[in-house]
Amino acid sequence: MTIAGMENVEVFTSEGKGRGLKATKEFWAADVIFAERAYSAVVFDSLVNFVCHTCFKRQEKLHRCGQCKFAHYCDRTCQKDAWVNHKNECSAIKRHGKVPSENVRSERGLWGGDCEGIPKARGPLVSTELI
Repeated sequence: MTIAGMENVEVFTSEGKGRGLKATKEFWAADVIFAERAYSAVVFDSLVNFVCHTCFKRQEKLHRCGQCKFAHYCDRTCQKDAWVNHKNECSAIKRHGKVPSENVRSERGLWGGDCEGIPKARGPLVSTELI
């Protein structure tokens, strides 16, 4: 079975192992096989002070959120772009006085849970039957 947007790979089922993808043409190193927009993305705990929380670029000098003191941004543009998603997280961090781990932050985005003011994920979840 071929999936739209993934013309060079096929889904196959292997007894006892489950589903997988196999190439229908030869690929070279650095070839993009397929790409999907992320449902959830967070900065690793070890990189929170070195990576912009919006564009994920590593920067020498980042600007920290003035309210929660956790999120870091390249500039005002990245900070403004992030505010729709960050405002609930920001108030939750201030209210509880601590930042959840990267696993908790990513699950919040993946599952769209509304955990104590943390915002729901944008976009629909996709059934694994479509993969």
